[in-house]
This record gives sequence, C-alpha cells and structure tokens, in this order.
Amino acid sequence: MSAEFLRPGGTEGQYLYAEGTASKVGRRMAFTRIDFYNEKDQLVAFGSHTHAVLPESKPHEIVFSEDGEKAIPVAQGKL
Repeated sequence: MSAEFLRPGGTEGQYLYAEGTASKVGRRMAFTRIDFYNEKDQLVAFGSHTHAVLPESKPHEIVFSEDGEKAIPVAQGKL
C-alpha cells in the first residue's frame, strides 16, 4: 500500500470525492488505485495497493448500505 498527499484536502465540513479503479486483476495479483479530489476538482491525494489473490479465495461481490457505512456481502450473482 502507498499513499501520496499532494495538497490540503480542505477544511472541516468540505467534501472529498474518491474515484477507485482496478488497474489490473489477474489470476494471482490485483492492482488498484484511488484518487481523492477536493470540491474544486483538484487532485489532493492518491493511493495504490497491490493485492495477492490466494488460490483458495473465491470471488465475491459486496454492496454498501444506503448511508455507505456498512459493506453487505452478496452471494455470487445475487446483486
């Protein structure tokens, strides 16, 4: 994991917006990146993560609660 902070994100009460992408997902490795933007649409920080996918891992999907606070596991194909 790594994170780079480019500029202050704002002050209390302002919003940060995030955009995440999976750059590549292979059989054994996954590479992800997330960008954080302030209310002026300026890039304020970004991070990346390289994740080893274990052979016994089974793919799954999640959805989030309406308030975005809780991850809710979903059975494969049941979105």
